Amino acid sequence: MNNIGFYIPAGEVIPTKLRLIVEKNNEKDIQVYYERLDEDFGYNFELYNITSEEESENIVKEIAQMMCNQSYDHGQEWRVESVEKLSCNINNLYSKAEYNVLFRIRDSY
Repeated sequence: MNNIGFYIPAGEVIPTKLRLIVEKNNEKDIQVYYERLDEDFGYNFELYNITSEEESENIVKEIAQMMCNQSYDHGQEWRVESVEKLSCNINNLYSKAEYNVLFRIRDSY
């Protein structure tokens, strides 16, 4: 399991984007930006400083599971409906992946 936590850059008093940091030992930390989708019940995730597509997908799935786990505190039970990779570019200068994760509310019958 990764060490994932909120991240507020120095000098920013009021965050204008939702950010997470995934701490990595002896490597550059992975930065995650996310926002709620307008049209669907889900979130868009952008990950930077990734080393592989598998790594980025696993991190997104872990964050989505954390969101589902905390949904119990709000009186609903979220379930992941789908994880869709929109892009993944890894080269010597730049590494970014983008995913959409759709959720649904667990059926309550």
